[in-house]
Amino acid sequence: MPSLQGFIRAPNGAIVVTDKKAPYGKITGTRLAAVVGKSRWDTPFTAIAKIMRLFNEELDSKELRAGTVIEPKILKYIGATPGEKIFGERKGNHEDWKSDFDNEIFGGHIDGQMPDGSIVEVKTTKNPEDWLNGPPEYYWIQASLYAHFLGTDKIIFMVGFTDADILADPDSFVCNEKTVARYDVGIIPGFDDMLRKARDIYLSTVAADHTPIPDFSNPNDYRVFELLNAQIWDEKDVKARVDDLVNLQARMNDYKDIEKKVSEAKERLSMYMGTHDVEVVNGTNFDVKINKITKQIVDTDALKRDGVFNIYTKKAEYEMLRVVRRK
Repeated sequence: MPSLQGFIRAPNGAIVVTDKKAPYGKITGTRLAAVVGKSRWDTPFTAIAKIMRLFNEELDSKELRAGTVIEPKILKYIGATPGEKIFGERKGNHEDWKSDFDNEIFGGHIDGQMPDGSIVEVKTTKNPEDWLNGPPEYYWIQASLYAHFLGTDKIIFMVGFTDADILADPDSFVCNEKTVARYDVGIIPGFDDMLRKARDIYLSTVAADHTPIPDFSNPNDYRVFELLNAQIWDEKDVKARVDDLVNLQARMNDYKDIEKKVSEAKERLSMYMGTHDVEVVNGTNFDVKINKITKQIVDTDALKRDGVFNIYTKKAEYEMLRVVRRK
């Protein structure tokens, strides 16, 4: 999505906000690990870019949707009070929710809390091996931020284990000792140093209206930088990028020519094998086999005959970038 801010590119690659159109965010629990370089998803550069409202990605997946259904079940299962009930209703954009604690730099929203004050952080995962040795570091850092600012050293992770069936129907998830695991931990060792480092990074970047310098060897940094950079291209940049796209598409056409030849080769072999009623033919080092696959398909003609085709279909609008030869 386009940036909310007006910005320029510094010679070292940092992005500098020159026209602030939206308030900056805070270092939240989900961003803290990234800011200090301990996240598997974000880097200090991409995390700060998101905090400064320069860049954002709408996250949507089966896992996230399932989590919103399963989390309340797990909180009820453990007897925790939901964070929303403690700190107030949460509506609208997650970025605009009021933090559950007051701090100029840090913020966050807990999942729940026990009567003794323990912070409850609920996660769902289809990869139980990630939790064999306790909570992953980036999650532990997140919960430690909440515990630190809410005045407790008690953290409870509740992890719901999912599979394809649960992800398809999260309402069917049932909490028991096989589907939910509990981990009681304290604040992660070294947290004070992480907090100090994150504060220093915030003050030297966000508070100074610029991001860190991106690490161009990191694919995530490179991608986000290029998306931001694209917003401030001049006419010469745009012309060069159009030419790049045309050249890339030409290479794709070469690939399609090869793909066509592969398809034709397969068609000829299938013809031979069908004529000679064989399921395997041998090459020098490889064999070609015919595997019969059965799959269900929708009979659209039958739906139309029964008058229900329009009931179960809908129109979808989308934008498509096309390259056309100039006349």
